[in-house]
Amino acid sequence: MVNFTSTPLTPVRRAPAPDGAMPHFRSISVKVRPGTAAKVGQTAFELVEQIIIFIAIAAFFGVSGFSSEQKLGQSEIVNTLALSSVLAFTLPVAFYYRKPAAQLLVKSPLLVIFLVISFFSVIWSQYPGLTLKRDGSLGVPILLALVVACRHRTSDTIVTIGRFVLILSILSAIVAILFPSVGQMTNREIFSETGNTVSMGEGLSGAWRGITAHKNTLGYIVSVGFGIYFWRFCFEQKRRALHLLICLFLCAVAYKARSATSILAIVLYAVLLIVMLARRLPTRLRSLPESLMFFGAIASLAMLPIALKIVTTMMGKDLSLTGRVPLWGKAIEFIADAPFLGYGYGAFWVHGSPQVQAIYDMFQWEPPNAHNAYLELALEVGIPGAVVGTLILLSVIVRSYRLARSGGPSWTAFIAMFSIVFAFTNMADTLLLRMGDIYCFMLVLSQFALVRYAQEQKQEPRSFNSRKFGQVTIGPTEPRVLKPGTSWLTGT
Repeated sequence: MVNFTSTPLTPVRRAPAPDGAMPHFRSISVKVRPGTAAKVGQTAFELVEQIIIFIAIAAFFGVSGFSSEQKLGQSEIVNTLALSSVLAFTLPVAFYYRKPAAQLLVKSPLLVIFLVISFFSVIWSQYPGLTLKRDGSLGVPILLALVVACRHRTSDTIVTIGRFVLILSILSAIVAILFPSVGQMTNREIFSETGNTVSMGEGLSGAWRGITAHKNTLGYIVSVGFGIYFWRFCFEQKRRALHLLICLFLCAVAYKARSATSILAIVLYAVLLIVMLARRLPTRLRSLPESLMFFGAIASLAMLPIALKIVTTMMGKDLSLTGRVPLWGKAIEFIADAPFLGYGYGAFWVHGSPQVQAIYDMFQWEPPNAHNAYLELALEVGIPGAVVGTLILLSVIVRSYRLARSGGPSWTAFIAMFSIVFAFTNMADTLLLRMGDIYCFMLVLSQFALVRYAQEQKQEPRSFNSRKFGQVTIGPTEPRVLKPGTSWLTGT
């Protein structure tokens, strides 16, 4: 920015000039604001970053054209391009922040162990080329979570994800209403995947899927959005009416999508957030809702057969959970055949493989996965890999819930709520550390956020000069400016 502070240039005689001498001119005072070019570059970089994150979230959720189909030898070109663009952006940025990124990984040993197991499973995989490709897809959400954790405050990241999720939800609702042939499911599609065309008392024809490939995918989108905006409704002072209105809209979309898992997730999100909010209030009865919640959970386990029948009836399911229970039994048989190594990361559910063909012959439908994240991990990376993956989730739950109930940052309440619900929904879906998946991104981001927060509490706030990427909040209260190539953990 250049500021001219003088009057226009006019020759002025300060004293009689000798013959042939040039007249004096008024001087010009020019002020150049330092760092203007850097700020313009920073703004452009941040815009590109937001676009890349939106592309990544759309790809991770699986909107139309971002298919996660795992047929051997086939690849979805749009999904490949999207993930490639995300990878092309995150690799150089991760290298730029290599010191803090490396320290986040060092403080996340379980995640590193899981990555090692999944990558080494190429050696014993039935389809090593496919496993290597799936490992690469697994690395994309993890690498993006690493970059985001280094560059941004966790609360800001959650808000950003919520905005992008809301955009996808609105677009899906518009497509489902205006273009039902594109945005709604048909009975034939449902039957080909579940063998059952009846759910929630009605045929599933007309269930919304919006711009996604399946109604359940739309359900995942709106349930995550509900969790974020209900968290904002509970913990933010501003725009509460707007956040509540958005929550109601997302509930309506979830109902039209007829995704039973997502509806259950929304209910659990609301209950857990209310409990955690009450636990942080300065009242004597703040622990009462928490106690009632734990009592209700224990009572439900004690009366599991009756509770399961009631819940399945309300949700329009049978006691086999739409064929899931027999499928789990068959999956356990295959786990027993390869208990320690599994069949290779992402290499079990391959069309044409002997084990998948045996499952297809047994059932009237063609399940695309085990419909249970813990069994799925055991099939792919063996029981040790499944244990490590489960411990990652449990570690996030314990640390975030402990912080949320003891007055930690408000974002810890969201992470605790998200991870607890995620642990439950994984019992009926396959979402734990799945390649190129939004839940993988959010779980790993939660892990890195907790590690970063723990390190911040151990040091005094310090400031660093920044030449490129701007300001990052490092301490509990003070913003720090991160110098490129330096560590916000050590300041070196």
